[in-house]
Amino acid sequence: MAYFSDPNCGFCKKLEGELKNVDNVTLYLFMLSIFQGSDKKVQGVWCSKDQVKAWDNLMLNNVQPPAGTCDAPTAKLMGTQQN
Repeated sequence: MAYFSDPNCGFCKKLEGELKNVDNVTLYLFMLSIFQGSDKKVQGVWCSKDQVKAWDNLMLNNVQPPAGTCDAPTAKLMGTQQN
């Protein structure tokens, strides 16, 4: 199942908690930065050594990942990249 999620979306956080109870399905997450301040959080998750753990900590425990400096494709996913 593919799903799109923003770290500052309350519904997305609820959904993330519910998805932890789902088994026998492969989940494909597309992180988006729609809400103000989400871009830094998404960047931090992308640049984490353990992205799954960083995402879970952010969405389920409200633990902000360290600032990321890697080349994350967030602008490309949002369609805002510069050519």
